[in-house]
Amino acid sequence: MATPAATKSRLTSPTSRAELLAMPLDDVIFMMLDTETTGADPAGDHCGPHKVIELAVLPFSVKARTRMRGGMEQIVDPGRPISPGSSTAHSLVNKDVAGSPSLEEVMPRFEAYVQDWPLVAYNSAFDYNMLKDTSFADRVWIDAYRVAMHVWAVGDKNKEGFPLESLKQQELRYWLGLENIEGQAHRAMADIIVTGMIFSRGVKHYRKLGLGGDTLGDFINWVDSPLQLRTIPVGTRKMVGKTPAQLSMFDLKRIFDPSDALYETYKRFNIDTFCEAEYMQRKAIEHAERMPPAATRNSVKWGAPPEAEVPAVDGGAETVVNRPRRNRP
Repeated sequence: MATPAATKSRLTSPTSRAELLAMPLDDVIFMMLDTETTGADPAGDHCGPHKVIELAVLPFSVKARTRMRGGMEQIVDPGRPISPGSSTAHSLVNKDVAGSPSLEEVMPRFEAYVQDWPLVAYNSAFDYNMLKDTSFADRVWIDAYRVAMHVWAVGDKNKEGFPLESLKQQELRYWLGLENIEGQAHRAMADIIVTGMIFSRGVKHYRKLGLGGDTLGDFINWVDSPLQLRTIPVGTRKMVGKTPAQLSMFDLKRIFDPSDALYETYKRFNIDTFCEAEYMQRKAIEHAERMPPAATRNSVKWGAPPEAEVPAVDGGAETVVNRPRRNRP
């Protein structure tokens, strides 16, 4: 397996997943990836499942003072209409993609370019789902969104004193001062440049932690490890940035409700674990408040009947002995 020519790298590409995971981070070519689609709802809409309309990859290195060149991007015809809501984000409409090659037609070129290098996407579960029917499903995937959640928390302040309101990619872009990036936001190539820069800062943070491993496998284990959350990083505006104790019971229940749109996100990022103690405590209080008062008889501790003193005669001397009182039927 050859290294993509556009990266101009002399590194030998790994021949197996085990070899890839054992590589030092500085030797890995990370393939930043992004898709633009006909819509964001995983369930699709009345036109059927949502499809990819733009795909882009960009080789990226975390080695200091190394800038990789090249990259691929391609508009594809999804074979179905683009939802108006999706167009408001990426500005692509049906006429922009009409007549373009299909995803199946362009994938062989992308596969040859990416080869077996790891794919990095912001909220990778979405992009993985859009490409799950291609060979990219078998690659090593890294979620740059989860990397960001390990490093920053809602409420953190930047050098100008502005608090971070969410961990959305474009907000991090401006909060971190990465605004000098060419390309339109929410177009695939511009977005993966932002992803690469956020990812690079995440790797620096990982190395500062000094966890003792600098291979790709070590880094992935850290990315997948439980998040050390301080506040709720995803959800509605009134939830984001709050601690579990600050949420209403209504909002806490949403985190544990499988019918909630963000339920899978809460689970994937351990938000349910983060809120579990608070939720269970509230549930216990609710249960105690609903319990009726105990019956009067059951609330009294009934003891043994008292013993009666009766006189007895022993050798002319009168003594007193205790004899149990007989219970009358």
